[in-house]
Order: sequence, then structure tokens, then C-alpha cells
Amino acid sequence: MTKVPEKCSRCGAPIIWEEGASIVKCNFCGYKNNLKDDFLSLFKNYLKLRDPKEIIRNPFSLILVLPFIFLFLIINSNINKESKVEKQYWPTDWSKLKTSKYPSNKIFNPSSWSSRHKESHTVKFMPSMIENCKYKNSLEKELEKLKLKKQKSLYEFNIRVGNIGQFDDYYGISERHSLSHTKAKYSSSDRYADFQETERNYNIINEKILIKDKKTYEEHYAYMYDNVFLKETEELNKLIFFTENKIFASYVEGLRQAGDKNWKLYSRWGLEGIGDLYKFYKRRYEKSQEYKKISFNEWLLKKRILDNSQILDIPKLHGGSFKSLKYKFRGEEIARIRKVCEAFKSE
Repeated sequence: MTKVPEKCSRCGAPIIWEEGASIVKCNFCGYKNNLKDDFLSLFKNYLKLRDPKEIIRNPFSLILVLPFIFLFLIINSNINKESKVEKQYWPTDWSKLKTSKYPSNKIFNPSSWSSRHKESHTVKFMPSMIENCKYKNSLEKELEKLKLKKQKSLYEFNIRVGNIGQFDDYYGISERHSLSHTKAKYSSSDRYADFQETERNYNIINEKILIKDKKTYEEHYAYMYDNVFLKETEELNKLIFFTENKIFASYVEGLRQAGDKNWKLYSRWGLEGIGDLYKFYKRRYEKSQEYKKISFNEWLLKKRILDNSQILDIPKLHGGSFKSLKYKFRGEEIARIRKVCEAFKSE
């Protein structure tokens, strides 16, 4: 129903509507008043419509549909954003990787790894080969620092436990420095003072521990190394391990950037990478009747798990050749990425 006002909308003077008229002029101020439907009346009339064409043309249809359109656009926008994020790295779903069970009930299951372990093996997609090389080079610099820190820790540990083998350049060949293979690749600014301290510590250990317990120094050193040094450097060793994994993952990203369609397999078959396919099929090979009768690589070919293009003949130094899995990431592939990244090492 239409709502008929009793007064002029401009001056408020009484007005009289003629039946059927949509406009009436105010006798007092001359303003032309329009007869309009109120919102509720329009909506009620809209609900009574049955003709599809009239329903489509009615403005209420657009008003009702607009919120759903906006909601759809918002949801679709979020889905697209999530899908873009998912495509920035691999693996995106660790549960799809292979698991292996061993006789000792030990299970190799990448999906159960810690977040740090997973992150270290994750291939991060870079905008370009240049950016990937810069990232790889930065990781290699970080790895050098970590390894130097470990060598410094070993050097200081050797002083504490009296490992004179650290300073074999001050001694000739003797029984007391038979552990020279344990020397750290590190040297302080006052090496001679460190040597004197190490010798004092050795003499104390020899008198208070070795003679008393009738142990050799090698036995004492092995015990201290396993129970003291390895515990002291546990976190440092983890950092080195994770950084090495990240470097390998950056090489895999280099192959992806280069257009190698099988780039994922270098991580899944390579022991430096995730290695789930290698361990899964190696376990199946060990349980097969062909185990030790034919090689693992021959078994992979026989079972058509891989083809000849994925098993390479590697020439031996003194003639002949041996078969090697292509995805072990040796030779040409890694050399190719290194050569490309060499140009950005100074940056």
C-alpha cells in the first residue's frame, strides 16, 4: 500500500490528494508533493511477485543477492591466498610420504619428525635462481661459522682433558699423543700456553685417574668425549645437521628453478634429503627373495620401480663402472647448481 501524507513535505500545510493522482501541488507554498510507497509496502509487494521476469527486474532482488555475492568473493579470496601460500614450499603434506618399519620395531616416519627437522628438509620456492643462490650461499657461510665454533669447542675440550695429541707438533711420535687424530682444526693466538696447560691437565689425570683405575688414556678420553663433549655440543650438532639439510634443500630448489621435472625425487631418494622412497624400497628389497642375489639398483630396475634413465653407470677410477641411483645428487647436477651460484658468492 502507498502511504499518503496529510501535510506538505516542505511547509507542513494541509494538502488534499485527488484519487489516482501521483503528484499534488501545495496550495500554500506551491511545492509539488510525490506519492511514494514506503519500504515495508514495497517489500510486501515484492514477496507477492510470481513472474520470474518481474522478480529479476525488481530492485529488491539485487539488494537480497548482494550480501551473498560479497560473502562469496571474500571466501574465494581467502581460499586463493591459502593456495598461493601452500605453493611456496614443498612438502605441503608430510603424511603422504612413505614410512618404513624395521625388525627392531623402529619406524622411519617423516610426518612424525619435529618441526625443526621438517623445516630443515623443506624446499623453499624462491622468486628466481639468483635469490636461491644467495640463500644457499648464506647458509654455507653460516655452516662454516658453526663448524668453526665446534672445532673451537673441541680445542678447548682437548685442553681440559689433557689431550696432548692436540699439540703433536710439540712432541715427536710417542704413546702420549696417540690420539692426534682427535685434534681440532683450530688454533688460538697463544698455542704454546695452551699446550702447557694441556700437559699439566694430562699429568693430573694420569696421577689421579689413570694410575688409580688402571685405565689407558684412550679409554678415559673416549669416555669423556661421549659423556661430556657430545652433550656440551648437542645443540650445536643439531644446528649443523639442520643447516646441512637446508643447503641440500636449496640445491633441490635449484633443480626446480632449472626446470627439472623430477626435482622432488632428489630429496625423496637422496639420503641427504628426506629419503623416504629410498628407505621404503630398500626395506622392501631386504625382505624380498632377491636380497643379496642381485643389487638394490638391479632390483629397482627388475621391479620397474625406476627405469634405466634413473640408474646411472658411473665409471670407476681404474676402469669398469658401477651402477648408482641418479637421485643421490652426485656429479653433474650439484656441480651445475654450484657453478651458477658461484657468481653470487661475494654478495
